[in-house]
Amino acid sequence: MTRPTASVDAVGGRSESLPYKLVAGSVALVLLAIGGYQIGDAALRAYAEADMELQRAVTPQDVETVLSRAKLLELTDDWFGDPAARTTAGLYELRIAYGSDADPRLDPARLQQAIDDLSDGLRRAPANPLAWASLGHARLAAGDTRGAAAALNASLLLGPYEAGLTLYRCELGLKLWPDLDVGTRRIVAAQVRLAWDRDPWALVALAKHSGRVLPVMIALAQDPKRASAFTKALAERP
Repeated sequence: MTRPTASVDAVGGRSESLPYKLVAGSVALVLLAIGGYQIGDAALRAYAEADMELQRAVTPQDVETVLSRAKLLELTDDWFGDPAARTTAGLYELRIAYGSDADPRLDPARLQQAIDDLSDGLRRAPANPLAWASLGHARLAAGDTRGAAAALNASLLLGPYEAGLTLYRCELGLKLWPDLDVGTRRIVAAQVRLAWDRDPWALVALAKHSGRVLPVMIALAQDPKRASAFTKALAERP
């Protein structure tokens, strides 16, 4: 009488192991698919971003390369749902929109594409101070001062002490100064002081080039030493 029971138990054990194996196999396939998905996403992004600095202008020889990589990044987002790839595509599009060193004319179509890509990417993955600052520059170039001010504010709030962005955001903030509210002006003024401490001559050049010397003086006025040094440097700078 024991054998049939044992036999049933054994069959039962084998029948229970089959669903287990199926589940385990399914999980393994899912993990493999996820791994392949991530590898594919990472590989495309790495290729598209390789050896490309996010400069404001490009040489005529670089335009096609930058454009092709921007398109590849857009496809990466289309295929894998990668908002960071879309954002980087927007940064590349902005480079092209500003024109080349030889021909710096603004391209309105490329500018709009940059705004669209940056806005889409940041909507889904907003923690990117550089992209917000770049979106601010792009919106200002398109004549949208309110949108530019909102993007600048987002960049400043997300990363107020990003040393590499200080002058870039000062440039935008000084251009937008008349359109900024009091709170944003205070944050921009703090950026101006950081820029002065980091590279005073670059700030002097920016103030002269933008014609926004007065906002810089206002920002530095709370520290007489800084204000005096800026005034002296301004007079010395040709």
